[in-house]
Amino acid sequence: MAMESPVYMLLAATPALLALVPAASIYKSGIAAENAVAPYITIQEIATTPQNYVAGRPGIDTFRPTVKVMAETEGQCRKIAELVRDALELDGHCLIADGPEQDTETRLFVHFSDWHFHINR
Repeated sequence: MAMESPVYMLLAATPALLALVPAASIYKSGIAAENAVAPYITIQEIATTPQNYVAGRPGIDTFRPTVKVMAETEGQCRKIAELVRDALELDGHCLIADGPEQDTETRLFVHFSDWHFHINR
């Protein structure tokens, strides 16, 4: 099985997104650094499963990541979420997108999107 989904690679290869969120502010662990400054993006791998066959080894792995955008303003959050969508939708399928909503604890605006990717081994 592949070790991680292509999400980070796709986001880090998108110049328009990197103009607003540096690659160092895209966190693959699902958790931002304690001193993270908005805007930032977290990627959490919800599930990775092989596409099993009756005979032979799986030829495809399925990844299900959640991407979370955190930003100081609703407009900034929405713009970054649109850039995330544009970077991912040619390779993956968006299952659901929600937000932006203001987080009551951090007062930052947050947008969630769940994705589904099929990657050949």
